[in-house]
Amino acid sequence: MLLPDTGPEACRQVVTRIQERLRNSARAAGFWNTFSVGAVTFEGLPESASGAVAAADRAMYEAKRRGRDSVHYEVVPVGTTPPASEARRRSQAFDKFLPS
Repeated sequence: MLLPDTGPEACRQVVTRIQERLRNSARAAGFWNTFSVGAVTFEGLPESASGAVAAADRAMYEAKRRGRDSVHYEVVPVGTTPPASEARRRSQAFDKFLPS
């Protein structure tokens, strides 16, 4: 999901509301799912689309590493979007922490 012109605090609020609504809807339907979320706020334009996706992917893997129903936020300063290859390498390193 893209939220243009949304700062870190507004992003936190949106993600928290979405997570709560997903959880409440699932429970109302008889499911006890959890929803982990990785969210990234870019202080400037990302260097590339693949780098932006890689940063979001990295945040998601960190949320998963922290455990069920967690949220991980990152603020990416201007000019520091990771190259896609670097982010893939980091994501693969997190895979060993995840249950199969």
